[in-house]
Amino acid sequence: MRSSLESILADRVLIVGYGSIGQRHMRVVRDALPTADIHLLRRTLPDQPVDGAGSVYSQLKDALGFAPQLAVVASPASEHLRVATALVAQGCHVLIEKPLCLPDDEDVSLLEARAARPDVHLQVGYNLRFSSSLMRFRKLIHENFLGQVLSVRCEVGQYLPSWRPSQNYRQSVSVQRALGGGVLMELSHELDYLQWIFGRCQWVNAYLGRHSALETDVEDTAQLTLGHIHRDSGKGVVSALLMDFYRHDTTRRCTAICEQGSVMWDAVAGQVTIQRVGSSSAELVMQADRAVQDTYALQWQSFMHAASGYNTMAASLSDAQAVMAVIHAVHQSANAKGARVDVLVEGKDG
Repeated sequence: MRSSLESILADRVLIVGYGSIGQRHMRVVRDALPTADIHLLRRTLPDQPVDGAGSVYSQLKDALGFAPQLAVVASPASEHLRVATALVAQGCHVLIEKPLCLPDDEDVSLLEARAARPDVHLQVGYNLRFSSSLMRFRKLIHENFLGQVLSVRCEVGQYLPSWRPSQNYRQSVSVQRALGGGVLMELSHELDYLQWIFGRCQWVNAYLGRHSALETDVEDTAQLTLGHIHRDSGKGVVSALLMDFYRHDTTRRCTAICEQGSVMWDAVAGQVTIQRVGSSSAELVMQADRAVQDTYALQWQSFMHAASGYNTMAASLSDAQAVMAVIHAVHQSANAKGARVDVLVEGKDG
């Protein structure tokens, strides 16, 4: 017997884009909704049928004719707004993979479509919000477990060729600026969760550069200073963020330095630790049982629940716009040799 969510919403699902992330979404959706009719929209038609999928389209108008009820937009960022706008206008609930769009794209049409269809749920795929260890880290911060946060240190990096071993990184979206490549866009999870935990970013100082021998015309390193203001407390905190495409010791971690010690999140280890003032060693607060890969399934469950009218902690359109506003300000600051630039978020949509 199918669940109520499956019977109401999941008869027709569309996955847009079938690169590595699109294939992952296919597996997640098929596991969650084994009886759903799943169709694909991709740039080129395959030579062979795609396992688990029904029809495969190469034209958006044909995919719209399928009348999907749920859709995942996992194409390059340059295509996100056009496809999502058409789907929302037709009444389809949409999960857009991060980032929302290219830095200079205008999202007016999507906002208008969303306003005309308030019954449609729109979510952006910042799946780290569903990491149990990151949620625990956030809870400790919001409870002032070790007192007020004084500053934040955050770093993320991985050797780009190791991301997708079966693909030549030179052909990946990650190294193509026109499709949304570069370390800033590809690792924008940090720009989402830092604002989710510490408050919206108000200003940035930024450096972007190419430091490795990787064959790319996009930045492979970013060094950012971000000024946050928490919307509830009104308190400000400054975070330092380092991002790169070239380190071989895969790293994703964040440390909140507080009045009574430090709270540390390590995504790779799935751990949250604390070190209190006066202590010579760190204490393990949490060892996550689930891998980061599981966050995609949790994200999909959240998406289905939200499409059915339930609240969700997932990233909204407004959250994704806030990330894009930071990215835009980062480029302005980097072009101005690191000058401080205010972050402006326009057209907010809750």
